[in-house]
Amino acid sequence: MLNRLQAGAGTYACGGYLAGLGSLQRSEICTALLFSRLERKMRMVDALQHFEEFGEVCPANWSKGKDAMEASGKGVADYLSKH
Repeated sequence: MLNRLQAGAGTYACGGYLAGLGSLQRSEICTALLFSRLERKMRMVDALQHFEEFGEVCPANWSKGKDAMEASGKGVADYLSKH
């Protein structure tokens, strides 16, 4: 969920949260200057859904349909040997 709030006179802030696995997984509040793109937030939602379905974690800049990895040293090593 994303919300824009007026933080002070002429200053805006953006806040968002990601809930899953029965609890809050990520929250973020930033000024308009640091507002991150919606693509990034949607990628986090996709990554959480992927983890919930397959038990695999997603590397930086991952997108739906790309390879993910097992959350272990071996899983990271296997992923890195292929990419």
